[in-house]
Amino acid sequence: MGVLQAMRRMWHPKIRRQHQLEQVILEKLGRPDHILSGPFQGMKYISVAYFSSVVPKILGIYESELTGPVEAICKAQPDVIVDIGAAEGYYAVGLTKRNPQAKTICFEMYKPARALLARQAQLNAVSDRMSLRGLCDLNSLRKALETTSRPAVICDCEGAEDFLLNPDAVTKLKSAIIIVEIHDELAPGVSSRLRERFERSHGVQVIHSEKRTPLQLPRNVTLSPEEFDAATIERWTKAEWYFMVPKSPAGA
Repeated sequence: MGVLQAMRRMWHPKIRRQHQLEQVILEKLGRPDHILSGPFQGMKYISVAYFSSVVPKILGIYESELTGPVEAICKAQPDVIVDIGAAEGYYAVGLTKRNPQAKTICFEMYKPARALLARQAQLNAVSDRMSLRGLCDLNSLRKALETTSRPAVICDCEGAEDFLLNPDAVTKLKSAIIIVEIHDELAPGVSSRLRERFERSHGVQVIHSEKRTPLQLPRNVTLSPEEFDAATIERWTKAEWYFMVPKSPAGA
């Protein structure tokens, strides 16, 4: 993975400059080994991220649009958390630390990313409550949820939400609190299909990505305009999520 990222920086001047600024920011921050603010403040963090920037995660402003949904999941006290597309474990490890009553099942196809996730879990002393798995399909998702009474699901799987998030095929999804990133560009029409599948059992809130402001930075962190832009670029395109909450504990 490190080789691939180095090749991307070599081929793309924009990516190379972004990486240079990220290193400047980390030096300015004193290369912290933990998240500085946000819902996972204090969580120890490794120095790399799986094909994303570690800087907004360290700052605690990564996908800050989802702070409310994350807090809602913690308030619900799930007994099982399933993270589909867990990468290096920002949500998986963070939610496991925040929910000592829960066990977490992580699906991540990419083996090097699972290695980073294992390091992150060990660093935060939650390995004993986490299960790391590879490809997620309907059968493995059913098994992951079969014993739960208060499930929570985090899903960012590049369009595979179209066939995985099917409450007719995985009935436990009807009672799950779900945060899912929508990928209409990869699975055209998936936003409409998911809404149709879940609107009877869940309230569906649409969340759009928003531009960051300096006020969101942790206290005592000051960045130049160019550094701030580099620190808040989490993706090159806008994002959209569904936050879906069961209308009743049974999802009826």
